[in-house]
Amino acid sequence: EESFLAGVQRFATHFVGGQIGGMVGITVAYPLDTIKVRVQSLGMKSPPIFQVAKDIATKEGFASFYKGIESPFMAYGIIKATTFGVYGNVIDRFRSASGETKEIFKPSLWQICLAGFAAGAASTIVMGPADRVKVAMQVEGAKPYTGTLSCAAYLIKEHGLFSKEGLFKGTFATLMRDMPSMGVYYVIYELGKKIMPAFGDDGRHTPVQMMFLGGLAGAGSWLPVYPVDILKTRIQDPNSNYTGLLDCTLRSVRAEGPFVLYKGLSIELMKAMPLHGSVFMCYELWMRFTGEH
Repeated sequence: EESFLAGVQRFATHFVGGQIGGMVGITVAYPLDTIKVRVQSLGMKSPPIFQVAKDIATKEGFASFYKGIESPFMAYGIIKATTFGVYGNVIDRFRSASGETKEIFKPSLWQICLAGFAAGAASTIVMGPADRVKVAMQVEGAKPYTGTLSCAAYLIKEHGLFSKEGLFKGTFATLMRDMPSMGVYYVIYELGKKIMPAFGDDGRHTPVQMMFLGGLAGAGSWLPVYPVDILKTRIQDPNSNYTGLLDCTLRSVRAEGPFVLYKGLSIELMKAMPLHGSVFMCYELWMRFTGEH
């Protein structure tokens, strides 16, 4: 039976690995996220992706690609620490219940999916308000705040935490996106590890393979939930007046057609590859370093 101290250490190890992976991943992929938010907020009125990128660079400067990064940089590490921490520890609970050692235990796809659902639900506590601030910083228009902290302070001061326009606006949409997304995310990655032969000299997958599988998992996890992400961005836009997911869906589709729900998908898939490839590679290497994998 694992001691309490050993359990705490294992719990912390998952969180630290997720923290490292999250911070590296967001730094690599953030400029693509800025372009995606602009495209999503403009909807069918948006020019082509490369034109959006050119306009940001020429009219606002290269630094604008990283506008608002403080919020996700601080939060994304915590978010990935939470998702990988919860996921890893739920899998550990399944292993403990089976009575098998970590060397022998192989979780089923259902167990992986359930652990991913739990991870997505837990991360929403941080992801919801972090995305609210990020979107407020990234959309076009004059803003009464100059940075991430001043944006969060402004939203709280003017609207509170849980009001209609408060810091947690759009958190339910975030939950509806992240629970199924994280279930798919981990299933694709773990299934990929089972299918792809390991090329490492030690019989394990190489860092390049981890990056590829992580990128594949990230891209694949977006496909079933991307319309919800579009709606979440629009709800969290300070210039919008939607009352919720249903209202946003009906008004968006009625005004711009059903394909508006997939506007910007290509840039999200492009972003997912380096982002989640970096996340999984850093997490896996950390877990190997600590002897947990």
